[in-house]
Amino acid sequence: MNKKTFCIMPFIHLYSSTNGELRPCCIAGSFDVKVNLKDGVESAFNSVQMKKLRQDMLEGKRNSVCNVCYNSEDNGIPSSRQMYNMSISNDFNNDGYVMPSVNEDFSVDSDFQYIDVRFSNLCNFKCIMCTHEFSSQWHDDMGFEDPYQNDGRYQKNHSKIINISDNILDDLKPHLSKLKKVYFAGGEPLIMKENYELLRFIKNNSINSSHPKKGIELYYNTNLSTLAYQGDSYMDYWKDFKKVYISISCDGLGKVGEYQRVGFNTEKLISNIEILKHDFEPASPDSHSIRFGYGFQYTVTSINVWHIFDFVDFLKEQDIITEENQITFFNAFGYYGLQNLSDSEKTKIEKFLLENLDRYENDYFINSIKNLVTSMKTEARIESIEKVKRFTEYLDIKNNQNYYEVTQTKFENDLENS
Repeated sequence: MNKKTFCIMPFIHLYSSTNGELRPCCIAGSFDVKVNLKDGVESAFNSVQMKKLRQDMLEGKRNSVCNVCYNSEDNGIPSSRQMYNMSISNDFNNDGYVMPSVNEDFSVDSDFQYIDVRFSNLCNFKCIMCTHEFSSQWHDDMGFEDPYQNDGRYQKNHSKIINISDNILDDLKPHLSKLKKVYFAGGEPLIMKENYELLRFIKNNSINSSHPKKGIELYYNTNLSTLAYQGDSYMDYWKDFKKVYISISCDGLGKVGEYQRVGFNTEKLISNIEILKHDFEPASPDSHSIRFGYGFQYTVTSINVWHIFDFVDFLKEQDIITEENQITFFNAFGYYGLQNLSDSEKTKIEKFLLENLDRYENDYFINSIKNLVTSMKTEARIESIEKVKRFTEYLDIKNNQNYYEVTQTKFENDLENS
């Protein structure tokens, strides 16, 4: 295999978005001719597109569907491809993931070792940087009559709940006998029936059960608004698995977090964290020594970028985290990505972020913030400043909020960008 292009994911892993579109992983681009799980799990996973991707990776060719990682690496930013390969390499030494045999036509066994299937968009939050594809709460506010919001993807009669199919779980079950890892996301996975039933199926069947506990790792990306499904505690299920990691999506506390994540309640989150701490402890996502761990995922936008350090300091002061590397930071895509701002605003943010780093010693955290600055300055603008401003005014009316009450970031146009 060619180390410069190879990624383990297309060989052992199944990802699908809420509408059934199969991609190599959750951050990869779409194939020119899209592949869908609705056409069958086996045919989708070993489609012409997936086989060509595997061939390119093994032969040292960059397939454009994975440019998000290749471009990051070109800019000196560690990529998910590198992270996946590193984690697989570590697991090889612990009887973990196994590289499958590759057939002459570049098909592979569809008995998955790792799955990340977004069964539906069912969600109880309406995060302003999200879309209807990943949150059912966006359905009524997609702005069907608004020229700045309606990009033609959604029709007035579009269903509020987007799901792959009614029988997707039954279609998936025969492909899980070698399962080692499940990533649960959504929508909001903890309120989703399919995710709950998948968890029950894994627990109650002899999948990878050679270990004293189920030899399966569970990873959740959740807003942690609940810890039960219809009164059935998730904590009771999680204790039977090899490892469980809860990545809590939280982009700030108080007014800032509640502006960015419509539906979020700070007090409810803190209460659920206290329950979680009965069995779980703070950990980084790549921790191998902690069986039940949790951390945070902070999506950085033009709204909450000024509150990063307040957020980190509060969590440490309250003993919710112990190290800064227990928070993962992402630059938001879409309207509120930092790359959309004017050069003058970017300069202010860069100064603020880098000057405050002197207070911290954690290398991971320091590099994460520096990488945010790098991506802010190097990534191409997705939306014009004027369009972001109009979109924000539109959302503030819909959500009964006020952008300027929660952030210092202004909508300014540089001469070169106006």
